[in-house]
Amino acid sequence: MAIRVGFGCETLTGGWEATKPFDDPIEVVGFAAVDDATGAVLTVVLVCDVLVMHRSLCDDLRTAVSAALGLDPYHVGIFCTQNHGVLEEIYDCYYPERWREVFASVARKACQFARPAEMAVVQVTPNPAGVCNRRKYIEGIGAFSFYYNFDVRADGQAGCAKLLQSEILGLLHGNEWPSRCSITEDCNLSDLRIPRIDPDLVMDAPADTLMQGLFFRDLQGKPIGSIARWATHPVTSNEPGAGYRADYPIFARRRLKDEFGGGAVFLTGPCGNQAPVIGKKSHELARSTGCRLADELLVAMKQAEWKPLVTAKATGRDVDLPVRDDLPVTREDAQKELVKTQEIFRKKARQKASLRELKELQETIERLTYAENGSIRKWTGLSLEKLSRGKVRATLFAARIGPAILCGLPGEPYNSYSLRLRDTFAPIPLLIAEECNGYLSYIPASNDYSDGGYGPAAAIVAPETEALLLREIESIVHTLIA
Repeated sequence: MAIRVGFGCETLTGGWEATKPFDDPIEVVGFAAVDDATGAVLTVVLVCDVLVMHRSLCDDLRTAVSAALGLDPYHVGIFCTQNHGVLEEIYDCYYPERWREVFASVARKACQFARPAEMAVVQVTPNPAGVCNRRKYIEGIGAFSFYYNFDVRADGQAGCAKLLQSEILGLLHGNEWPSRCSITEDCNLSDLRIPRIDPDLVMDAPADTLMQGLFFRDLQGKPIGSIARWATHPVTSNEPGAGYRADYPIFARRRLKDEFGGGAVFLTGPCGNQAPVIGKKSHELARSTGCRLADELLVAMKQAEWKPLVTAKATGRDVDLPVRDDLPVTREDAQKELVKTQEIFRKKARQKASLRELKELQETIERLTYAENGSIRKWTGLSLEKLSRGKVRATLFAARIGPAILCGLPGEPYNSYSLRLRDTFAPIPLLIAEECNGYLSYIPASNDYSDGGYGPAAAIVAPETEALLLREIESIVHTLIA
Protein backbone atom coordinates (compact mmCIF):
# COMPACT_ATOMS: atom_id res chain seq x y z
CA MET A 1 0.00 0.00 0.00
CA ALA A 2 1.48 3.33 -1.05
CA ILE A 3 1.09 6.22 1.40
CA ARG A 4 0.81 9.87 0.49
CA VAL A 5 2.02 12.46 3.01
CA GLY A 6 1.58 16.21 3.11
CA PHE A 7 2.15 19.24 5.28
CA GLY A 8 0.16 22.39 6.00
CA CYS A 9 0.73 25.65 7.86
CA GLU A 10 -1.26 28.77 8.79
CA THR A 11 -0.82 31.57 11.28
CA LEU A 12 -3.28 31.72 14.17
CA THR A 13 -4.02 35.40 13.58
CA GLY A 14 -7.15 36.41 15.44
CA GLY A 15 -7.04 33.38 17.72
CA TRP A 16 -7.25 35.49 20.85
CA GLU A 17 -7.48 39.09 22.02
CA ALA A 18 -3.88 40.20 21.52
CA THR A 19 -2.46 42.55 24.13
CA LYS A 20 1.03 43.00 22.68
CA PRO A 21 2.77 42.87 19.28
CA PHE A 22 3.72 39.70 17.43
CA ASP A 23 7.51 39.38 17.21
CA ASP A 24 7.01 36.01 15.48
CA PRO A 25 4.01 34.54 13.70
CA ILE A 26 2.21 32.03 15.91
CA GLU A 27 1.55 29.08 13.63
CA VAL A 28 -0.44 25.89 13.41
CA VAL A 29 1.45 23.28 11.41
CA GLY A 30 0.21 19.89 10.33
CA PHE A 31 1.14 16.51 8.85
CA ALA A 32 -1.24 14.06 7.16
CA ALA A 33 -0.93 10.51 5.88
CA VAL A 34 -3.36 9.35 3.19
CA ASP A 35 -3.99 5.95 1.59
CA ASP A 36 -2.95 6.45 -2.05
CA ALA A 37 -5.33 3.77 -3.34
CA THR A 38 -8.53 4.82 -1.60
CA GLY A 39 -7.88 8.46 -0.68
CA ALA A 40 -8.79 7.73 2.94
CA VAL A 41 -7.09 9.96 5.48
CA LEU A 42 -5.21 7.69 7.88
CA THR A 43 -3.92 10.15 10.46
CA VAL A 44 -3.40 13.87 11.05
CA VAL A 45 -0.96 15.51 13.46
CA LEU A 46 -1.46 19.22 14.24
CA VAL A 47 0.85 21.37 16.38
CA CYS A 48 0.35 24.93 17.66
CA ASP A 49 2.95 27.41 18.95
CA VAL A 50 1.36 28.05 22.37
CA LEU A 51 2.15 27.09 25.95
CA VAL A 52 -0.86 24.95 26.85
CA MET A 53 -4.19 23.84 25.39
CA HIS A 54 -7.06 22.66 27.55
CA ARG A 55 -8.48 19.22 26.91
CA SER A 56 -11.88 20.74 26.14
CA LEU A 57 -10.33 22.84 23.37
CA CYS A 58 -8.39 19.85 21.99
CA ASP A 59 -11.55 17.71 21.96
CA ASP A 60 -13.32 20.49 20.08
CA LEU A 61 -10.50 20.71 17.52
CA ARG A 62 -10.29 16.93 17.04
CA THR A 63 -14.03 16.85 16.40
CA ALA A 64 -13.78 19.69 13.86
CA VAL A 65 -10.85 18.11 12.01
CA SER A 66 -12.36 14.63 11.94
CA ALA A 67 -15.63 16.06 10.59
CA ALA A 68 -13.79 18.01 7.90
CA LEU A 69 -11.78 14.98 6.74
CA GLY A 70 -14.05 12.06 7.57
CA LEU A 71 -11.71 10.22 9.90
CA ASP A 72 -11.89 8.84 13.43
CA PRO A 73 -11.23 11.57 16.06
CA TYR A 74 -8.83 9.16 17.79
CA HIS A 75 -6.67 9.27 14.65
CA VAL A 76 -6.12 13.01 15.15
CA GLY A 77 -3.33 14.18 17.44
CA ILE A 78 -3.48 17.78 18.70
CA PHE A 79 -0.22 19.06 20.17
CA CYS A 80 1.36 22.34 21.22
CA THR A 81 5.06 23.13 21.45
CA GLN A 82 4.83 24.44 25.04
CA ASN A 83 6.10 27.75 23.72
CA HIS A 84 6.48 30.11 26.68
CA GLY A 85 6.23 33.11 24.35
CA VAL A 86 2.42 32.69 24.31
CA LEU A 87 1.32 32.10 27.88
CA GLU A 88 -1.81 30.62 29.35
CA GLU A 89 -3.56 33.96 29.87
CA ILE A 90 -4.86 33.73 26.29
CA TYR A 91 -7.42 31.17 27.44
CA ASP A 92 -9.39 33.85 29.22
CA CYS A 93 -9.96 35.59 25.87
CA TYR A 94 -9.51 33.15 23.01
CA TYR A 95 -11.91 32.64 20.11
CA PRO A 96 -12.68 28.93 19.59
CA GLU A 97 -14.33 29.47 16.20
CA ARG A 98 -11.07 30.84 14.82
CA TRP A 99 -9.09 27.93 16.26
CA ARG A 100 -11.46 25.41 14.67
CA GLU A 101 -11.23 27.21 11.35
CA VAL A 102 -7.43 27.29 11.31
CA PHE A 103 -6.85 23.73 12.53
CA ALA A 104 -9.33 22.29 10.02
CA SER A 105 -7.81 24.38 7.22
CA VAL A 106 -4.26 23.22 8.00
CA ALA A 107 -5.44 19.60 8.06
CA ARG A 108 -7.17 19.99 4.69
CA LYS A 109 -4.07 21.57 3.15
CA ALA A 110 -1.87 18.73 4.42
CA CYS A 111 -4.19 16.22 2.76
CA GLN A 112 -4.64 18.27 -0.41
CA PHE A 113 -0.90 18.49 -1.10
CA ALA A 114 -0.05 14.93 0.00
CA ARG A 115 2.06 12.90 -2.45
CA PRO A 116 3.29 9.29 -2.52
CA ALA A 117 6.41 9.29 -0.41
CA GLU A 118 9.58 7.64 0.64
CA MET A 119 10.95 8.24 4.08
CA ALA A 120 14.19 8.49 6.07
CA VAL A 121 14.55 8.24 9.85
CA VAL A 122 17.25 10.23 11.64
CA GLN A 123 18.33 9.94 15.29
CA VAL A 124 21.33 11.87 16.58
CA THR A 125 22.81 12.68 19.99
CA PRO A 126 24.54 16.07 19.82
CA ASN A 127 27.63 17.07 21.79
CA PRO A 128 27.30 19.33 23.68
CA ALA A 129 23.71 18.40 24.39
CA GLY A 130 22.44 21.98 24.70
CA VAL A 131 20.04 20.82 27.41
CA CYS A 132 20.35 19.94 31.09
CA ASN A 133 18.37 18.30 33.86
CA ARG A 134 16.63 21.22 35.52
CA ARG A 135 16.38 19.53 38.92
CA LYS A 136 19.50 19.45 41.12
CA TYR A 137 19.32 16.96 43.98
CA ILE A 138 21.19 17.92 47.16
CA GLU A 139 21.67 15.10 49.65
CA GLY A 140 19.67 15.57 52.84
CA ILE A 141 17.64 18.49 51.44
CA GLY A 142 15.94 17.48 48.21
CA ALA A 143 15.70 18.54 44.57
CA PHE A 144 15.90 22.19 43.52
CA SER A 145 14.47 23.35 40.18
CA PHE A 146 16.26 25.93 38.01
CA TYR A 147 15.14 27.07 34.55
CA TYR A 148 17.66 29.63 33.30
CA ASN A 149 20.24 32.19 34.45
CA PHE A 150 22.84 29.43 34.45
CA ASP A 151 26.55 30.11 34.34
CA VAL A 152 27.05 28.65 30.86
CA ARG A 153 30.46 26.99 30.72
CA ALA A 154 32.75 26.72 27.70
CA ASP A 155 32.00 22.99 27.53
CA GLY A 156 28.25 23.67 27.32
CA GLN A 157 27.43 22.67 30.92
CA ALA A 158 25.08 24.71 33.11
CA GLY A 159 26.82 26.07 36.21
CA CYS A 160 24.36 26.39 39.09
CA ALA A 161 26.40 27.16 42.25
CA LYS A 162 25.09 30.72 42.62
CA LEU A 163 21.52 29.69 41.89
CA LEU A 164 21.65 26.97 44.54
CA GLN A 165 23.32 29.24 47.06
CA SER A 166 20.65 31.90 46.54
CA GLU A 167 17.86 29.36 46.92
CA ILE A 168 19.25 28.02 50.19
CA LEU A 169 19.80 31.51 51.57
CA GLY A 170 16.20 32.33 50.71
CA LEU A 171 15.03 29.37 52.78
CA LEU A 172 17.14 30.45 55.74
CA HIS A 173 15.82 34.01 55.48
CA GLY A 174 12.26 32.72 55.66
CA ASN A 175 11.26 33.23 52.01
CA GLU A 176 7.97 31.41 51.53
CA TRP A 177 8.37 31.23 47.74
CA PRO A 178 11.36 29.75 45.88
CA SER A 179 13.28 32.17 43.66
CA ARG A 180 14.58 29.45 41.29
CA CYS A 181 16.24 31.75 38.77
CA SER A 182 17.35 34.73 40.86
CA ILE A 183 20.90 35.17 42.14
CA THR A 184 21.72 36.93 45.41
CA GLU A 185 25.22 38.37 45.04
CA ASP A 186 25.67 39.82 48.54
CA CYS A 187 25.44 36.75 50.76
CA ASN A 188 26.07 36.02 54.44
CA LEU A 189 27.30 32.43 54.49
CA SER A 190 27.86 32.10 58.23
CA ASP A 191 24.81 29.89 58.94
CA LEU A 192 26.04 26.40 59.80
CA ARG A 193 23.03 24.85 58.07
CA ILE A 194 24.40 25.92 54.68
CA PRO A 195 26.06 22.96 52.97
CA ARG A 196 29.37 23.49 51.24
CA ILE A 197 28.60 24.40 47.63
CA ASP A 198 31.26 23.65 45.06
CA PRO A 199 31.74 26.81 42.96
CA ASP A 200 32.06 24.55 39.92
CA LEU A 201 28.74 22.80 40.59
CA VAL A 202 26.80 22.09 37.39
CA MET A 203 23.35 20.80 36.63
CA ASP A 204 23.23 17.08 35.92
CA ALA A 205 23.33 15.86 32.36
CA PRO A 206 19.86 15.23 30.95
CA ALA A 207 18.74 11.67 30.45
CA ASP A 208 17.16 12.34 27.06
CA THR A 209 19.36 14.25 24.61
CA LEU A 210 18.18 12.46 21.48
CA MET A 211 17.21 14.56 18.48
CA GLN A 212 14.88 12.72 16.11
CA GLY A 213 13.72 13.49 12.61
CA LEU A 214 11.47 11.97 9.95
CA PHE A 215 12.13 13.20 6.41
CA PHE A 216 9.80 12.68 3.45
CA ARG A 217 10.31 13.13 -0.29
CA ASP A 218 8.21 12.11 -3.26
CA LEU A 219 9.08 9.25 -5.58
CA GLN A 220 10.93 11.67 -7.87
CA GLY A 221 13.13 12.82 -4.99
CA LYS A 222 11.43 16.18 -4.39
CA PRO A 223 11.14 17.09 -0.68
CA ILE A 224 7.69 16.94 0.90
CA GLY A 225 8.63 17.88 4.46
CA SER A 226 9.99 16.80 7.83
CA ILE A 227 9.06 16.15 11.45
CA ALA A 228 11.55 17.01 14.22
CA ARG A 229 11.39 16.06 17.88
CA TRP A 230 13.56 17.25 20.78
CA ALA A 231 12.93 17.26 24.53
CA THR A 232 13.57 20.66 26.05
CA HIS A 233 11.44 23.59 27.16
CA PRO A 234 10.91 26.37 24.57
CA VAL A 235 11.97 29.10 27.01
CA THR A 236 14.84 30.75 25.16
CA SER A 237 13.21 34.02 24.05
CA ASN A 238 10.36 34.91 26.45
CA GLU A 239 12.29 37.78 27.98
CA PRO A 240 10.52 40.64 29.83
CA GLY A 241 8.94 43.18 27.51
CA ALA A 242 8.92 40.90 24.48
CA GLY A 243 5.92 40.52 22.21
CA TYR A 244 4.41 37.18 21.30
CA ARG A 245 7.22 34.87 20.24
CA ALA A 246 7.34 31.29 18.97
CA ASP A 247 10.73 30.40 20.52
CA TYR A 248 13.23 27.96 19.02
CA PRO A 249 10.68 25.58 17.36
CA ILE A 250 9.78 28.12 14.67
CA PHE A 251 13.45 28.64 13.80
CA ALA A 252 14.02 24.88 13.63
CA ARG A 253 11.07 24.59 11.24
CA ARG A 254 12.29 27.47 9.10
CA ARG A 255 15.76 25.98 8.79
CA LEU A 256 14.37 22.58 7.84
CA LYS A 257 12.12 24.15 5.21
CA ASP A 258 14.92 26.33 3.82
CA GLU A 259 17.61 23.65 3.71
CA PHE A 260 15.60 20.47 3.02
CA GLY A 261 12.35 21.80 1.60
CA GLY A 262 8.63 21.25 1.90
CA GLY A 263 6.82 21.74 5.19
CA ALA A 264 8.05 21.14 8.72
CA VAL A 265 6.54 20.09 12.05
CA PHE A 266 8.25 20.33 15.44
CA LEU A 267 7.18 18.22 18.43
CA THR A 268 8.42 18.76 21.98
CA GLY A 269 9.50 15.58 23.76
CA PRO A 270 8.75 14.97 27.46
CA CYS A 271 10.81 17.64 29.19
CA GLY A 272 9.18 18.27 32.54
CA ASN A 273 12.63 17.93 34.09
CA GLN A 274 14.77 19.20 31.20
CA ALA A 275 15.67 22.73 30.17
CA PRO A 276 17.93 24.35 27.60
CA VAL A 277 21.27 25.58 28.91
CA ILE A 278 20.45 29.29 29.14
CA GLY A 279 22.25 32.25 30.61
CA LYS A 280 20.15 35.16 29.35
CA LYS A 281 17.11 34.77 27.14
CA SER A 282 16.96 36.46 23.74
CA HIS A 283 15.42 36.20 20.29
CA GLU A 284 18.87 35.42 18.93
CA LEU A 285 19.24 32.52 21.36
CA ALA A 286 15.95 31.08 20.09
CA ARG A 287 17.21 31.39 16.51
CA SER A 288 20.58 29.77 17.20
CA THR A 289 19.00 26.96 19.26
CA GLY A 290 16.46 26.11 16.59
CA CYS A 291 18.98 26.29 13.75
CA ARG A 292 21.42 24.07 15.62
CA LEU A 293 18.73 21.44 16.15
CA ALA A 294 17.78 21.50 12.48
CA ASP A 295 21.42 21.43 11.33
CA GLU A 296 22.17 18.36 13.45
CA LEU A 297 19.28 16.52 11.81
CA LEU A 298 20.12 17.74 8.31
CA VAL A 299 23.72 16.54 8.56
CA ALA A 300 22.61 13.11 9.80
CA MET A 301 19.91 12.94 7.11
CA LYS A 302 22.55 12.90 4.38
CA GLN A 303 23.65 9.45 5.57
CA ALA A 304 20.13 8.10 6.13
CA GLU A 305 18.53 5.30 4.16
CA TRP A 306 15.42 6.15 2.14
CA LYS A 307 12.60 3.64 1.78
CA PRO A 308 9.14 3.80 0.19
CA LEU A 309 6.43 4.63 2.71
CA VAL A 310 3.92 1.79 2.61
CA THR A 311 2.52 1.76 6.16
CA ALA A 312 0.61 4.38 8.13
CA LYS A 313 -2.07 3.94 10.73
CA ALA A 314 -3.15 5.53 14.00
CA THR A 315 -5.01 4.73 17.16
CA GLY A 316 -5.90 6.29 20.47
CA ARG A 317 -7.85 5.75 23.64
CA ASP A 318 -9.17 7.53 26.71
CA VAL A 319 -7.59 6.74 30.06
CA ASP A 320 -8.53 7.91 33.54
CA LEU A 321 -5.51 9.05 35.53
CA PRO A 322 -5.53 9.13 39.36
CA VAL A 323 -5.54 12.56 40.97
CA ARG A 324 -3.16 13.15 43.87
CA ASP A 325 -4.88 12.83 47.24
CA ASP A 326 -3.48 16.00 48.82
CA LEU A 327 -5.26 18.51 46.58
CA PRO A 328 -7.81 20.72 48.37
CA VAL A 329 -11.42 20.27 47.29
CA THR A 330 -12.16 24.01 46.94
CA ARG A 331 -10.18 27.24 46.71
CA GLU A 332 -11.55 28.18 50.13
CA ASP A 333 -10.13 24.98 51.59
CA ALA A 334 -6.84 25.73 49.85
CA GLN A 335 -6.73 29.22 51.35
CA LYS A 336 -7.32 27.95 54.88
CA GLU A 337 -4.66 25.26 54.53
CA LEU A 338 -2.28 27.75 52.93
CA VAL A 339 -2.57 30.27 55.78
CA LYS A 340 -1.97 27.50 58.30
CA THR A 341 1.11 26.21 56.47
CA GLN A 342 2.54 29.72 56.10
CA GLU A 343 2.29 30.21 59.86
CA ILE A 344 4.09 26.92 60.48
CA PHE A 345 6.81 27.85 57.98
CA ARG A 346 7.44 31.22 59.64
CA LYS A 347 7.63 29.60 63.05
CA LYS A 348 10.05 26.93 61.80
CA ALA A 349 12.18 29.57 60.09
CA ARG A 350 12.45 31.52 63.38
CA GLN A 351 13.37 28.29 65.16
CA LYS A 352 16.09 27.61 62.56
CA ALA A 353 14.63 24.30 61.47
CA SER A 354 16.58 22.09 59.08
CA LEU A 355 16.78 23.00 55.40
CA ARG A 356 14.94 19.81 54.52
CA GLU A 357 11.99 20.71 56.75
CA LEU A 358 11.85 24.29 55.50
CA LYS A 359 12.02 23.19 51.88
CA GLU A 360 9.17 20.70 52.32
CA LEU A 361 7.01 23.40 53.92
CA GLN A 362 7.92 25.89 51.18
CA GLU A 363 6.82 23.42 48.51
CA THR A 364 3.59 22.72 50.36
CA ILE A 365 2.95 26.47 50.26
CA GLU A 366 3.67 26.44 46.53
CA ARG A 367 1.33 23.50 45.87
CA LEU A 368 -1.50 25.10 47.88
CA THR A 369 -0.95 28.47 46.19
CA TYR A 370 -1.52 26.94 42.75
CA ALA A 371 -4.85 25.65 44.06
CA GLU A 372 -5.80 28.82 45.92
CA ASN A 373 -4.96 31.37 43.21
CA GLY A 374 -6.61 29.50 40.34
CA SER A 375 -3.42 28.46 38.53
CA ILE A 376 -4.54 24.84 38.26
CA ARG A 377 -7.80 25.94 36.64
CA LYS A 378 -5.93 28.28 34.28
CA TRP A 379 -3.38 25.65 33.24
CA THR A 380 -5.70 22.69 32.79
CA GLY A 381 -9.24 24.04 32.51
CA LEU A 382 -10.17 21.82 35.46
CA SER A 383 -11.66 23.06 38.72
CA LEU A 384 -10.65 21.67 42.10
CA GLU A 385 -14.19 20.37 42.46
CA LYS A 386 -13.80 18.29 39.29
CA LEU A 387 -10.42 17.01 40.37
CA SER A 388 -11.87 16.02 43.75
CA ARG A 389 -13.66 13.16 41.97
CA GLY A 390 -10.30 11.39 41.99
CA LYS A 391 -9.83 10.85 38.24
CA VAL A 392 -8.85 13.02 35.29
CA ARG A 393 -9.33 11.85 31.72
CA ALA A 394 -6.61 11.96 29.08
CA THR A 395 -6.76 10.96 25.41
CA LEU A 396 -3.64 9.13 24.25
CA PHE A 397 -2.61 9.11 20.60
CA ALA A 398 -0.16 7.07 18.55
CA ALA A 399 0.58 6.80 14.83
CA ARG A 400 2.75 4.40 12.91
CA ILE A 401 4.52 6.13 10.04
CA GLY A 402 6.58 3.59 8.15
CA PRO A 403 9.14 2.09 10.55
CA ALA A 404 8.64 4.86 13.13
CA ILE A 405 5.95 5.32 15.77
CA LEU A 406 4.86 8.68 17.13
CA CYS A 407 3.26 8.62 20.61
CA GLY A 408 1.48 11.54 22.25
CA LEU A 409 1.33 11.92 26.04
CA PRO A 410 -0.70 14.53 27.94
CA GLY A 411 0.81 17.36 29.97
CA GLU A 412 4.52 17.61 30.76
CA PRO A 413 5.88 14.16 31.58
CA TYR A 414 9.43 13.71 32.80
CA ASN A 415 12.07 12.33 30.45
CA SER A 416 11.90 8.87 32.05
CA TYR A 417 8.74 8.19 30.02
CA SER A 418 10.67 8.47 26.77
CA LEU A 419 13.58 6.41 28.04
CA ARG A 420 11.42 3.57 29.35
CA LEU A 421 9.34 3.36 26.19
CA ARG A 422 12.29 3.56 23.82
CA ASP A 423 14.07 0.82 25.77
CA THR A 424 10.95 -1.35 25.68
CA PHE A 425 10.52 -1.11 21.91
CA ALA A 426 14.11 -0.82 20.68
CA PRO A 427 15.18 -0.81 17.90
CA ILE A 428 11.88 0.68 16.64
CA PRO A 429 12.28 4.46 16.23
CA LEU A 430 9.85 5.76 18.85
CA LEU A 431 9.16 9.50 18.94
CA ILE A 432 7.51 10.40 22.26
CA ALA A 433 5.93 13.86 22.34
CA GLU A 434 4.23 15.75 25.15
CA GLU A 435 1.23 18.09 25.46
CA CYS A 436 -0.99 15.86 23.33
CA ASN A 437 -4.77 16.37 23.35
CA GLY A 438 -4.76 18.60 26.42
CA TYR A 439 -2.58 19.91 29.22
CA LEU A 440 -2.59 18.17 32.61
CA SER A 441 0.34 19.98 34.26
CA TYR A 442 3.52 18.11 35.20
CA ILE A 443 3.63 14.32 35.22
CA PRO A 444 6.76 13.31 37.16
CA ALA A 445 8.05 9.78 37.52
CA SER A 446 6.70 8.14 40.65
CA ASN A 447 10.03 8.26 42.48
CA ASP A 448 10.47 11.99 41.81
CA TYR A 449 7.60 13.17 44.00
CA SER A 450 9.39 12.65 47.31
CA ASP A 451 12.41 14.76 46.31
CA GLY A 452 10.30 17.84 45.62
CA GLY A 453 10.97 20.65 43.19
CA TYR A 454 8.66 22.55 40.88
CA GLY A 455 7.25 19.59 38.93
CA PRO A 456 5.96 17.62 41.94
CA ALA A 457 4.60 20.84 43.50
CA ALA A 458 2.64 21.68 40.34
CA ALA A 459 1.48 18.13 39.51
CA ILE A 460 -2.22 17.26 39.79
CA VAL A 461 -1.88 13.53 39.13
CA ALA A 462 -0.79 10.91 41.65
CA PRO A 463 2.52 9.00 41.56
CA GLU A 464 0.69 5.87 40.34
CA THR A 465 0.13 7.67 37.04
CA GLU A 466 3.54 6.66 35.74
CA ALA A 467 2.85 2.92 35.76
CA LEU A 468 -0.63 3.39 34.30
CA LEU A 469 0.50 5.66 31.46
CA LEU A 470 3.42 3.43 30.53
CA ARG A 471 1.18 0.38 30.49
CA GLU A 472 -1.42 2.06 28.28
CA ILE A 473 1.11 3.46 25.81
CA GLU A 474 2.86 0.10 25.57
CA SER A 475 -0.50 -1.51 24.78
CA ILE A 476 -1.21 1.07 22.07
CA VAL A 477 2.20 0.62 20.47
CA HIS A 478 1.75 -3.14 20.42
CA THR A 479 -1.48 -2.71 18.45
CA LEU A 480 0.39 -0.63 15.85
CA ILE A 481 3.26 -3.08 15.38
CA ALA A 482 1.18 -6.27 15.55
